[in-house]
Amino acid sequence: MFLFEQPGSQAINQNEKNASLTNAINNELYPIVSKVLNQVTLNHFGKGSNDTAVAILFSVMATESRCDPTRNNPGGAKGLMQLTKICVEELIRLGQSISYEDMSIEDNIKGGIMYLNYLSNRILKDKVVKTQWKNGDYLNNISLMMTCYNNGFGSVKKAINNKTFKSDSAKYFNDIKSFYNFWSAGGTLKRVKTEKPAVKTEKPITGQSAASPTGPAATPTKKEENIYISNHLLIKENTLRNLIYTALIKTHR
Repeated sequence: MFLFEQPGSQAINQNEKNASLTNAINNELYPIVSKVLNQVTLNHFGKGSNDTAVAILFSVMATESRCDPTRNNPGGAKGLMQLTKICVEELIRLGQSISYEDMSIEDNIKGGIMYLNYLSNRILKDKVVKTQWKNGDYLNNISLMMTCYNNGFGSVKKAINNKTFKSDSAKYFNDIKSFYNFWSAGGTLKRVKTEKPAVKTEKPITGQSAASPTGPAATPTKKEENIYISNHLLIKENTLRNLIYTALIKTHR
């Protein structure tokens, strides 16, 4: 199911789409997203963690942070949904329990959904927007909600009042459309649901051999010493070195 008729921004290339999927898989975001959507309904997208709600939420997270929960903006926006301090303060004022300083991945996603819902309600109730905007149009409400999330309600309202706002040309909404066409595909959702995160391997420090760490970990265990297999027998490294050394001496005699 494709919610948006147009393909979206051409600036979002396939590498960026794939990066958002890889981040989502490696950070195991699907169960968190599903849990949050079953607790908090995302306006316009039905109750619960249906595929449409999941795809649109991943599209917003991909647009905001490429689905990287560690991404922080120099301007103070945090996490997957890039929540600012002002946004968090607004959510607290509305009765939500959330901390800007100590924000979990789950809180960040939930806060983003609640802020989108808050913007959606403002759009539906604001007199200027109701007068100037096609308020009853499903797709227009979604485009406006998303654009307000990025630009702020006040600036979008001003543009609507001045008749200079066009949602179909707004870059942010076009980026979301582009990501949505990727995330709403069945193969993408299947992968994020079922694929296991990549195994992380620690890289050796530059200039230091992986086999010769410093500190307490430098003392090898017995299992680590038994590194050579010959005729199904384990031979300790030192034993192997002595055998080679002995063989070389005999060869040169």
